Amino acid sequence: MTIFEIVVIPATEAYLENPAILKPVLEALRKTPGVIKQWIGARVEDKKLVHHVIEWESFEAKDKFDASPSSEELLALVKPASNGEPTFYTLTVDHPADGVLAAPITEYAIATVTEEHKEELVSLLKSLGSELVTSVKSCYGPPSLGQVRESSGKVVLLLGWDTVQAHLDAVKDHKGVGKLFIIASLEVVHAPMAKYPPA
Repeated sequence: MTIFEIVVIPATEAYLENPAILKPVLEALRKTPGVIKQWIGARVEDKKLVHHVIEWESFEAKDKFDASPSSEELLALVKPASNGEPTFYTLTVDHPADGVLAAPITEYAIATVTEEHKEELVSLLKSLGSELVTSVKSCYGPPSLGQVRESSGKVVLLLGWDTVQAHLDAVKDHKGVGKLFIIASLEVVHAPMAKYPPA
């Protein structure tokens, strides 16, 4: 079981001019009990949105940190880089995401679905992700899929790609993708992710 926290940060001009201002946050988290790995990258579709992915040992470790004074201290460190409230997605993924996060581009497919269609959506995302990784050379896996802890109606799929265009070409006119848009509200974005600290 792999626990991921995806934090989407609306970046300040100060961060855009100097991304190193977020380094104290990354360093503080690196030393936090329960944090295994972390990655960071700016969204392709909107450079003012920064994706920060944290792998935790467990929900308990994350919850313990969130309830500690260290969490407040971390939020204070984030302020120079953040132009508003970050969005949090915490999930248990079915496969480790090292491969997709190490790809040149990581796809984040965030689906919002009603309870009656959730099982169908998860099944469709699993089969679609596996099919793309198996059949498309520019796609990296294994696909990582999980339900968002903060919202039972949200599911996130992570896939890796050589380029954004490679992803768009691979799913163009795909019947499975068309079905996704029928049963769920889908937001698909991309970001080149860098591991911290660098290997």
